[in-house]
Amino acid sequence: MEVILETKQTLGKLTEEVKIFPQLLKNVRVADKKTARENPAVVAAIAKVTEELGDDGRILVRKRNRASNSCYGRDRNR
Repeated sequence: MEVILETKQTLGKLTEEVKIFPQLLKNVRVADKKTARENPAVVAAIAKVTEELGDDGRILVRKRNRASNSCYGRDRNR
């Protein structure tokens, strides 16, 4: 709000140059997460995608918290 008031421009004008990039979320269930993360094929695939994306994106591989089944911390079956 401060920037809008200081520049006397609309929010639309200030955000004209902001690019919204699509996000892709892939959940993969595995029996043993440590084994999956250390699998040579998985490591190679992550490296390949990371190289292909360069500075235009990122890949994040993480272990999900066992305490929840969703990003909101609630069990989906409730």
